[in-house]
Amino acid sequence: MHRRLILPLAALETTPVDLSAPADSLADAIIHFAEQPPGPAMAVPIDIRIEVAIAAGRKTDPALVKQIGELSPLTCLEYGGVLSEVRQRHPLRFRCQVGHGYTSATLMAQQQGDVDDAMRVALRIINERAGLVGRITKNAADARGTSRGI
Repeated sequence: MHRRLILPLAALETTPVDLSAPADSLADAIIHFAEQPPGPAMAVPIDIRIEVAIAAGRKTDPALVKQIGELSPLTCLEYGGVLSEVRQRHPLRFRCQVGHGYTSATLMAQQQGDVDDAMRVALRIINERAGLVGRITKNAADARGTSRGI
């Protein structure tokens, strides 16, 4: 899946949708909704306020993060710290204390990229090591041949 499509698809999966329309109809939809009076103000739930504060860079601690989720055995792909599984279950989401957040789909996609990169690095190192062992072997054989010829 193309990375730019992940965010809009995730939004559609997790949020009630007032209108879904093709791109060429969006301008009319925006005008329609702009002309409607605003609805009543809604209180922002505490878990959303905490997540926004974390994402905005507010200093956090384990107690603050524990208010929105439980520690998981997964690590943040950006800095390697522990991820917390956010209690809101759909979609399955994770957040680190630094502010990075992942859905299970984005975490899987990024982990797959990391696995691919690690495999390429491992293959390169194995090939280089085989080449180095070959050179060491040749060098040792040359050294034995030189010492016999003296």
